[in-house]
Amino acid sequence: MSELNADTVAIVTEKLRRASENSTQLFNAGFEAGRVHADDLFWYSMQAGGERTNYDYVFRDTRWDKPFVPKYSFGNVIKATYTFALTKVGDNLYTDKLDFSKCNSMVSTFFSSDVIKLKKIDMRSCTADFNGAASTFAWCESLKEISEFYPPINTDFSNTFRGCSELETLNICSEITVNGMDLSDCKKLSRASIESIMNNLSINTSGLTIRLSKDAVNKAYERTEGANDGEMSESWIDWLNITGHWNIALV
Repeated sequence: MSELNADTVAIVTEKLRRASENSTQLFNAGFEAGRVHADDLFWYSMQAGGERTNYDYVFRDTRWDKPFVPKYSFGNVIKATYTFALTKVGDNLYTDKLDFSKCNSMVSTFFSSDVIKLKKIDMRSCTADFNGAASTFAWCESLKEISEFYPPINTDFSNTFRGCSELETLNICSEITVNGMDLSDCKKLSRASIESIMNNLSINTSGLTIRLSKDAVNKAYERTEGANDGEMSESWIDWLNITGHWNIALV
C-alpha cells in the first residue's frame, strides 16, 4: 500500500475536523432545542397553560440560580400563600410576570426568602377574609427594593414588612387607605421612599396610624451630619403638618 503524501493527509485531517465541528454544532443546536422544549413543557404543566389560579406553596424552599422566567404571567393567580417562602432566589425574581393584581391571599408569599429586589407587587385585591397581606415579606432580610408597590385596600398589613431590615427602596404607586402599615423594622428606608409613603396617605381618612423607623427618618432628614436629628428638621415637621389627619409613629 502506498503511503499518503503530506498534502493528502492535510486534506483528510481538515475534512475530519470540519465534520467533527459540524457534528458538535448540530448536537448543541439539538440540545438547546430540547432544553427549550423541556422548559416549555415544565411551565405549561406548572402553570396549566397560564390558567392556574392557586400557587400556594408551589416554589416553597426551592433554589433558583438563574433568572426566574415563567412562560406565562401570574395574572390569574388568586392564592399565593407561601409561594416563594424560604426560597433561595437572590435577585432572580425581578420580572414583570409576577402579577398578583387578582390575588386575594398573599399570606407569607415571600416569607424568609433571600429575595433582593422585586419589580411590581400589586396587593390591592388582598382581602381581610383571607388575612391576605399577613407576613407577605416577613423576615426577607435581604430585600432591598420593590420598584412598584400597590398597597392593600381591604385588609390590615401591619406585619407585611416585619424584619425587612435591608429595605431601602419602596416606591408606593397607589393610595394608602387602611390602618397599621408598619415599616419600623426598615431602618434603611430612603428619603425618596419615605416621601413616597407620605405622598400617598389617603386624604379621605383620619385617625389612622402608620409606623416608620425612627432611625430611617432621622437619617433621611438629618440636619447635622452624624447627628441623626432628622425628626426635628423643618422638612420632616412640614410633612407631619401636611399629613396631620394621620398618626405618624416613629419607632
